[in-house]
Amino acid sequence: MSNVNNRETVVAAFHSVEDAQAAIHRLKEAGFTEEQIGVVSHGERGTLPESLQFARRQR
Repeated sequence: MSNVNNRETVVAAFHSVEDAQAAIHRLKEAGFTEEQIGVVSHGERGTLPESLQFARRQR
């Protein structure tokens, strides 16, 4: 039998950057790493707020 990684994906949408930042903070407090958290932002390319750009730097 081969090893299988069980992974789950959870998606959430937020009304504001501040709400997204709070959710990321809670995920980190719960033990998630930046490598496990992804961020997608609606808007012009390159306009992701600096506070949410950690995900871009990791890739």
